[in-house]
Amino acid sequence: MDKDAYIAQLESELDLAKAKYNTVYESVRSVDRVVNNFKRRHKKSYDFIRDSYKKIQARKNTPELAGTVTHPKGEKTPLAVIYTNQAAKRLNLILNQLDEKTLKNPEIASDIIEATKFAVKNHYHLRIISRNNLVNPKLYRDFLAQKKIQAPEDYSFYTDVDSRLAPPIHRLEISRTDIFYDDLKGNKK
Repeated sequence: MDKDAYIAQLESELDLAKAKYNTVYESVRSVDRVVNNFKRRHKKSYDFIRDSYKKIQARKNTPELAGTVTHPKGEKTPLAVIYTNQAAKRLNLILNQLDEKTLKNPEIASDIIEATKFAVKNHYHLRIISRNNLVNPKLYRDFLAQKKIQAPEDYSFYTDVDSRLAPPIHRLEISRTDIFYDDLKGNKK
């Protein structure tokens, strides 16, 4: 498959993912409207149900419910992860977001360039993790082409944006061979 067809395929998959995201977002909003209407109409019943639910959760903290608390946008929250036995070496670059505006920031651009060069030099898989937006792979490829930097043999993207709306369905897979380059603290890990 040539690069243009592959890029077109990725862009269509991204459009489908955005459409699914928008559908889920609208569903969550409609549920919020129903809950708010119920709150207003049946205040005593709502308070009773809420208090009962809190008591049940205090007694029983199941693994399915762990890590599903939503946090305000400004707070740095831990990523929901699942451990795997992957043998391939992978470098993870965590960014608040990856878009045209952030690529103009010299510190972030430097982190991306350094992580990419490290992955290429050491034959690592590169995974870019975006905390606050969906990532457009074409933006990353264009950035590398503009800087005349070779892309890693294997790279992927992960976003944590939907964990604020609902319990995470897709958790970040990590293994013992993962290395994290955390730009949020400015430290290599």
